[in-house]
Amino acid sequence: MDSFINALTRAQDAARPAPQVVHPLSARPHLNLVQEPRMLVPTALKSNRIVSYDGTDKMTRAFDVLRNTCLKEADPDATESAIIAVTAPTVHCGTSTTAANLAFSIARMRKGEVVLVDLAPSGSGLRSLLGLDLRNSPAPQPSDAFQKLEVGGVTVRLTSLLPAIEGKAGAELRNAFMEWANTVRRDLGPVTIILDLPPLLSDDRAVSLVSEIDIVLLLLAVGESTMADLDNCRSYLHGARSVQLVLNKARSYDL
Repeated sequence: MDSFINALTRAQDAARPAPQVVHPLSARPHLNLVQEPRMLVPTALKSNRIVSYDGTDKMTRAFDVLRNTCLKEADPDATESAIIAVTAPTVHCGTSTTAANLAFSIARMRKGEVVLVDLAPSGSGLRSLLGLDLRNSPAPQPSDAFQKLEVGGVTVRLTSLLPAIEGKAGAELRNAFMEWANTVRRDLGPVTIILDLPPLLSDDRAVSLVSEIDIVLLLLAVGESTMADLDNCRSYLHGARSVQLVLNKARSYDL
């Protein structure tokens, strides 16, 4: 009898499905947040037309109007975590200057964090505009660091997107960008992300990211952009959620 019971028990055990092994998902890494602020030099900023940290500067109003237009245009569900990209058909349209001023204008409202994102190698474009390449400056931060920059009591964070998307294209690039953006939202809470994108007509990365961005600001510069440039850009922007055209370098508006 005992042998029969043992055999029956063994048969029942064999019939049970094997326990499933659950492999834990790999945790998304945290951002490299630099907490010690880097103080920017106001005279260096204004010499490069970065003014919107100063609400009393007459040129700031144009960027405040642009800020209000963007935030009004943003999806109500995304107003506390909007992604705004500044791009142009070609170079020399003022995208970096506009992106930096827009970031400081939004930061003056003190509604959550503002992250200014560069795609230039080593962040060379925005770093130069912000005066971060001055002599006797502190040692540069790693390119993936979120450096805290402060001037006139206004704070923005500067980082590079390149480490997250290097060597990627198409859908892979978009997925990497959205994973990066979700990590930024997780670690910084309410945050506005300002992307300084390369020109649409010369860099495929900008085109690939358009569909994942809440608002695209397309800069057309007087003396630089043509109607043919605008027509060529339209085919790249059909997947964008919202597009705002900005006329830059217009003397009558002192831009």
